[in-house]
Amino acid sequence: MAAYSEQPACWRGQAGVMRAAHQHDDIELNLTELSPARYLFGGSEVVIPPGRVAAFWAAMPHQLIEAPANDRMHWATLPLPIVLGWGLPSGVVTRLLSGQVLLGSGPSVEAFTRWAADLASDDAELKAATVLEIQGGLRRLVRESGVSPPGGRRLERVTAMARFLAARFRDPITVRDVAEHVHLHPHYAMSLFREVLDETVNAYLTRCRLAEAQRLLLDSSVPVASVAHLAGFGSVNRFYTAFAAAHGCPPGAYRRQRLAV
Repeated sequence: MAAYSEQPACWRGQAGVMRAAHQHDDIELNLTELSPARYLFGGSEVVIPPGRVAAFWAAMPHQLIEAPANDRMHWATLPLPIVLGWGLPSGVVTRLLSGQVLLGSGPSVEAFTRWAADLASDDAELKAATVLEIQGGLRRLVRESGVSPPGGRRLERVTAMARFLAARFRDPITVRDVAEHVHLHPHYAMSLFREVLDETVNAYLTRCRLAEAQRLLLDSSVPVASVAHLAGFGSVNRFYTAFAAAHGCPPGAYRRQRLAV
């Protein structure tokens, strides 16, 4: 997984299908102008309607799999440490780290276009003002995100665990490995992770692995058994069980159905 960028960035371009999933440790904003965009994201498909802005944590493997060639998309990447420093409601951060895609009616195409131009300038004051505008746009997008669970040091530790899982999901890691990464007892780490993200460590890890498995099934001719191991599953049987539970069909059938479209 790529490290997070040092500063916010914004750009626009012609939308195109991604040949492979990728990851980077930023909060990402997406906007498509005319047509819906369809992603494989965190083990499931997500459709972003035209004119709607999506915000998500890009450490989860994600891949644009459907976007008309004549459409334009707008992207913004916000380094996670900067976003955490904005003091957003911890409930918002929790939803992002749990793999949710947040959808809102703004910022507008005009706002994205202006941000791209301003961030590319040499005017430090203009850049600082633009970052404040982006923060305001994100706050508007998530202002109805609900009640916030506990934050502070607890949220920092869960954030560190989620980042560790997103970066190391291909490895044979255990709950003990995750707990040691944040210097906590395994039982407390598991309890804290579930309390804040409403999901177990193992469920989060499985979602990361399923997202990678989807990418391999659609973008390569790797045999299904090899997909299981390359995505981090310890056995083919475990992979088949998890994939069928998430997608309603075995991985081989999923590949045939998707590639036939």
